[in-house]
Amino acid sequence: MKILPSFIFVAMSLFFCLNSLHAESSDATLLQILSDPVKYHKKMVRVVGYLHLKRYDDAIYLHEEDFRHALYGNSLWVDVTDDMRNHEENLTDRYVILEGLFDAESRGTMGAFTGTIKNVRRCEAWSSETRPANPYSGADNIVMTSGDAKGGKS
Repeated sequence: MKILPSFIFVAMSLFFCLNSLHAESSDATLLQILSDPVKYHKKMVRVVGYLHLKRYDDAIYLHEEDFRHALYGNSLWVDVTDDMRNHEENLTDRYVILEGLFDAESRGTMGAFTGTIKNVRRCEAWSSETRPANPYSGADNIVMTSGDAKGGKS
C-alpha cells in the first residue's frame, strides 16, 4: 500500500518536470526584459536583438549602436552553446532571434550585464545589412501597384 502513493508522487513529479522543460517561451521584447528583469527571472524568453559573439563579450544588445558604444546596461549576457560557437560567423554582429532561459541574477562578465540568457534552444539570424527583416526598409525595394502584380512601374 505504501508503494502506490510513492509511485503516484514520482509519476506526477516527472510529469511536471517534463512539462516545464517544454514550456512556451514568452515573446517579451528585449526592452521589456531590460526594464523589469525580475518579472522574467527563470522564464523562457524569445527575443530579437543584436548579437555579438566573442569570448568574454557574448551578449545580445537592444541595438547595434549599444554594442558599438559599450552600453552594457542595454544588453544581456548569453551563455553560448557549442552549436552557436560552431556557427559563430553566421550569427555574430547581426540581429538574431534568441530563445532561452532568462536569469536576472547572473550578470555575465564582471557583472556588467542586466542578466543572462541560458540554456539557449534557438538562435537564428533575423536579418543583416544585405537582408533586412523588413522588406520595405530599403530604397531599392520594389513597390507593387494595384495594376502590376510583378512590381513594375505603371
